[in-house]
Amino acid sequence: MRNVHIKSLVLSIAFLLVIYMPFFDHVLHLSTPNLPSENRKLAEKPKVDITSLDYFPKEYDAYFNDHFNYRNDLILLNTSYKFNMLGISPFEKVAEGNDGWLFHYEYLEDYRSKNLFSKEDLKKIAKALEYRQKWLNDRGIKFYMAVAPNKASIYEEYVPDYVYRIHGTSKYDQIKEYLEENSSFNLIDLQDVMLENKKDNQLYYKTDPHWNKYGAFLAYEKIMKTIRKDFPDLEPLTLNDFSIEWDTVEGQGLARMLNMVSEYPDIDVKFEPKFDSKVIRGKKKNYPIPEEFWYKGEYELVWHVPDSKQPKAMIIRDSFTNALIIRFAETFGHTLYLWDVWKYQLNKEIVENEKPDILLILIIEKNLPMFFENIEDFELESSQL
Repeated sequence: MRNVHIKSLVLSIAFLLVIYMPFFDHVLHLSTPNLPSENRKLAEKPKVDITSLDYFPKEYDAYFNDHFNYRNDLILLNTSYKFNMLGISPFEKVAEGNDGWLFHYEYLEDYRSKNLFSKEDLKKIAKALEYRQKWLNDRGIKFYMAVAPNKASIYEEYVPDYVYRIHGTSKYDQIKEYLEENSSFNLIDLQDVMLENKKDNQLYYKTDPHWNKYGAFLAYEKIMKTIRKDFPDLEPLTLNDFSIEWDTVEGQGLARMLNMVSEYPDIDVKFEPKFDSKVIRGKKKNYPIPEEFWYKGEYELVWHVPDSKQPKAMIIRDSFTNALIIRFAETFGHTLYLWDVWKYQLNKEIVENEKPDILLILIIEKNLPMFFENIEDFELESSQL
C-alpha cells in the first residue's frame, strides 16, 4: 500500500512539473533560445484586428509552432535520437558518410550518375560553348569555363557506403571527353588538381558541400594558369603571398542543418595576405534582378583596383565562387560577378554593356544539367561541328 502512495506522489509531482515547465522557463529562461539551422525569420505574434479575424487563427498557429516552450530542445532531442540511436538523418537533405564527413543528398544524387547525357545532349552543349567562344572572340573577349568538382567526386572514400555510382562515368566526365574529341573549346579541368593535392591538405569542408579556401586557391591557380596563356602580363597570386593557418572549427553548413555543430567539428584554413591589397568595392550598374532569385544582394558584385592596367573580367558564378571573389578581384583590374539564377547564360546585353576582356563561367559539377537546360536557341543556330 505504501508503494502505491509513493508512486502516486511521484506521478503527481511529475505531472505538476510538466504543467509548470512553461512558467519555469518564462521566469528562469531554461530552454535553448535559438538554433543555428533556423535559416529563416520565425513567425511573429499577430496583432488582433477585429475588422479582419479570418487570418488570425492561422497566423497565431504559425507563431505558436515557432515559439512554444522547449521547442528547440525537443528538436535537438529528436535530432540526437534519430542520428545516434537509429542511425538516420533527421534532416532529409543531409547524409552521414565515413569518418564524420557529411554530404548533401542532391550532390550524392548527382554523384550516382543515374541519368547521363545523351550524345545529342553533349553535341548541344558543345555547340553552345563554341557559339559563345566565337561570339565573344568577335568582340575581342576571351571565353573560359571551369567546373568545380562535387565533394563526392574528390572524396569518394568518405561517401556513405550505400551510395554508389550506377555508371562508371559522370556527366562531367562525359562533357570533358566529348569536348576533347569533338570540339575546339577547351574546358578548364579542376578535377585533376584536386585529386592530385588532396593527400597533402583537406580541400573541402567535411561538414559542408563547398571547397575550403585552400581548395579554392588551387582552383584559382589552375584557372589563372590557363588565362595567362592569353594574357601573359597578368600577375596571379601564389601561396607564398599568404600566411596560411589551419584550425579546428565547429561544424559548417550541413552540421548546422542538423543542429550538431559540436558533434561534427571541421577543419578550416585562414589566408592572411603578406601584401597590401588595393582592391575596393566598385559601383554596381544595378542590372535587373530576377524576381525568383533568393540572394538579391549577391546577384551583381563589382570589385575594382584603382589605376590598374590589368584586364577587365566578367564572371558568371554560383556559390562555389564565394571563396574566390577576392582572389580574382586582386588579380584583375575590374571584376563583375554575376549570379544569374543558376542559369549560366551568355547574358549578351550585360556583356555588351560591360565590354570585358575576359568572360569566365565557374559552375559546380552538380549544376551542369542546369547549364544544359538553359542553352538558348540562338546558340544552336550555327555550329563548327
